Amino acid sequence: MLYQRLGLKGGRKGKSGHYSTDVNELERLAGEGVDVARLVLDWRQLTKLRSTYTEALQAQINPETGRVHTSFSLTGAQTGRLSSNDPNLQNIPIRTELGRKIRDAFVAEPGYVLMSADYSQIELRIAAHMADVPQLKEAFQNRDDIHNITAEELFGTVDRDTRGKAKTVNFAILYGVSAWGLASRMGVSKEEGSAIIARYFERFPAFAPTWTTR
Repeated sequence: MLYQRLGLKGGRKGKSGHYSTDVNELERLAGEGVDVARLVLDWRQLTKLRSTYTEALQAQINPETGRVHTSFSLTGAQTGRLSSNDPNLQNIPIRTELGRKIRDAFVAEPGYVLMSADYSQIELRIAAHMADVPQLKEAFQNRDDIHNITAEELFGTVDRDTRGKAKTVNFAILYGVSAWGLASRMGVSKEEGSAIIARYFERFPAFAPTWTTR
């Protein structure tokens, strides 16, 4: 449909020799203005939310307690972080409005609370120290929100949407994402992705690569 009937330009090919229709390729096409690619992405998101969460989690409700129970492990993840299994309650999406609605279904019993604990931007703290970035070091010392600062710098406003984008930018650039990779993650054009990276390095020049290309 995409590459033959519609004649769209293909990207990567899979083992079968056919052009891939994975999320990266569909996001590339959507970023180029192909509406059907965006519709397919929306459909995939909806079917995953339905099958993985709204239907599967209901099937895992304990009949005695009427609640969903997970198992936590300290040795299940290679990173050393706490992992959740049977069911995995750590991968419930939060970046989209529909994902957040699923999270709203989780409520604590009367007299109890749901607690969230995580490392506070640990990778950025290490990077700020190792790269000696004055702006970030000062922000951490003042207990400022780094993602809010980045959102203000890059997008001129701070809200849930721009903070989420800024968080993506902060960590993606830290791990050396390309302009195309960032564009795919944020659903923007490659040119806009490149512009965001350029603005980021202007704001935090200590993170800018020191090599040159020919």
